[in-house]
Amino acid sequence: MASCERAMIERNEDLALPPRNEYIPTDFSLKIPEPKVNYPHLSHNDEWSRLWHFTDTSYGLPKCTIYLWISSPVSYRTPADFAYMDLMVECFKDAMSAKVYDAALINLNYQLQAKAHGLELKLEGFNEKVPLFLNMLLTSLVQFQPSESIFKDAMSAKVYDAALINLNYQLQPKAHGLELKLEGFNEKVPLFLNMLLTSLVQFQPSENIFKVQQEQYARRLRNFFLEQPFKQAVFYLKLVLAEKKWSNEELLIATNGASLVGLNEYIAVFFKSFHTEALVHGNIDEQTSGSLIKSLVEKIKMERTGCKPIEKKESLQFKEHQLPTDSTTLYRRTQKTHINSTLLTFLQVGQRSNRGGALLSLLSQIFQEPSFDILRTKEQLGYIVFCSCRRECGNHGLRLIVQGLKDPKFVIWRIENFIHHMKEVMEKMSDEELRSHMESVATKRLEKPKKLKLLTDKYWKEEVMEKMSDEELRSHMESVATKRLEKPKKLKLLTDKYWKEVTDRSYQFNRDEVEVEIIRKLSKTELIEFYNQWVCHNATGRKVLHVVVRSELCDGPPECDIDAEMKKFCTTVGTTLRELRGINCVHNLSEFKMRLPLYNLDKSDIEAQLIAVK
Repeated sequence: MASCERAMIERNEDLALPPRNEYIPTDFSLKIPEPKVNYPHLSHNDEWSRLWHFTDTSYGLPKCTIYLWISSPVSYRTPADFAYMDLMVECFKDAMSAKVYDAALINLNYQLQAKAHGLELKLEGFNEKVPLFLNMLLTSLVQFQPSESIFKDAMSAKVYDAALINLNYQLQPKAHGLELKLEGFNEKVPLFLNMLLTSLVQFQPSENIFKVQQEQYARRLRNFFLEQPFKQAVFYLKLVLAEKKWSNEELLIATNGASLVGLNEYIAVFFKSFHTEALVHGNIDEQTSGSLIKSLVEKIKMERTGCKPIEKKESLQFKEHQLPTDSTTLYRRTQKTHINSTLLTFLQVGQRSNRGGALLSLLSQIFQEPSFDILRTKEQLGYIVFCSCRRECGNHGLRLIVQGLKDPKFVIWRIENFIHHMKEVMEKMSDEELRSHMESVATKRLEKPKKLKLLTDKYWKEEVMEKMSDEELRSHMESVATKRLEKPKKLKLLTDKYWKEVTDRSYQFNRDEVEVEIIRKLSKTELIEFYNQWVCHNATGRKVLHVVVRSELCDGPPECDIDAEMKKFCTTVGTTLRELRGINCVHNLSEFKMRLPLYNLDKSDIEAQLIAVK
């Protein structure tokens, strides 16, 4: 009885209620959108920061997304710099795991990544609490100091409440710097953002955290060589084309030589010179987003005294190389894990433009189904076969991937034969079929993302074609148009599309609408002319790169007679082996890239917008 009486009087800590979750939203009202504003616009710009804002209530949710990057001149200077930035991100995320739990419970999410231009941070969730969450993150990052005390324990309570209401974040290292993403109810996003950024600016890891994350990061780099061959080929394509791209081998060497002292020194140097660019999208007004970004810049300046804005010459904006037209480029790698090999064929079609993008989208749409049917089903070259457009750093092109048991050198000539065969397909295509393809592309390009976050990401051969009937061509055109114009079903998907425009520094947020309008006016003659100029085997502007990832476990079936296949292709196209372009095998990648010119980046109309905000 005495125990029962004591239990009625004394408080049992094991039965106590959890602390209040500060990220639970209470304001679910929708903001009044700005009149006649259909895309993100430049709201603020100075030497420290740039803000793109778009009040979007079309999804009818009290949510918003905030994407931003913190650029630094040291983010991608050397392999060691990028390795340290990646380690900083992983240590920080480990320390923040418990701290962001409360936000995650209410879908207030974030992503932080290391990229070439610096740290990239993305947040999404209920708009009321996003600023609070962002402030917490940045405060933690800026103020975090090395200590034997476990920072993770200190952060656990801070993020637990947010996680309970799905207020989440992601922090990842990218080539341009750290990338942070948040999502959740707009009411609490500012609160969450404030917490994240405060933690981020203060962040310095302990010895325990560093050792664990160093080993995990090194393991991830080693595991790249265990990935599917086609995934490795995509990375090697970027490695060949990029003006600056560190290989996994280089990053692994740098990681193995990293130390906690070096990491802390790097963190201090990282914030000595910085610039922030942000995209705020969703149920949040321009004044709130503007004050939020300004307060974040002031927080970094206060916590990291002596910092200065990035000078123009220090700004990181990488380009890509132009492939040679006088020969076909071949880049070869091997892998010992999978029995399959991969061939990635990339047809570079020049400087990116709206008209070129429209033609490339339509051509890719026409190629997709036949490539799967012919290369995979009929010729059985591999189980994984796909065709797509690639748009990056001011240039674009057509990419075909085949993964299977056959020798990649044999597959090269089957792909060349397929490309030649596609001219006939297009020549026979009717107007109705062409229109269908056009609408399919338009739907993909203009479809509204199902999530707000995806909407935000939006802003960051000859024989076949000539026989294509007008109806067939028109069907393809309508198919392309339909795909391009379909609105993403989620706010985040639309944000992703917008963010791509920001990270590319092109800022053409209505690109899909502009290119779809061009697509719907194209003719079969224009499509075939584009094919003849860039794609066919004897095109004057043809720039081809074959990336081969060969398996050391299998030499390919004995029926792969490469010489016979080359002769067969020459007979098909009416030429000789001597008349074919030579194949230039890349043995020293650095020397090869030094001889190549660079494409210019996309031209943007940002200058006019800069004048408008002054």
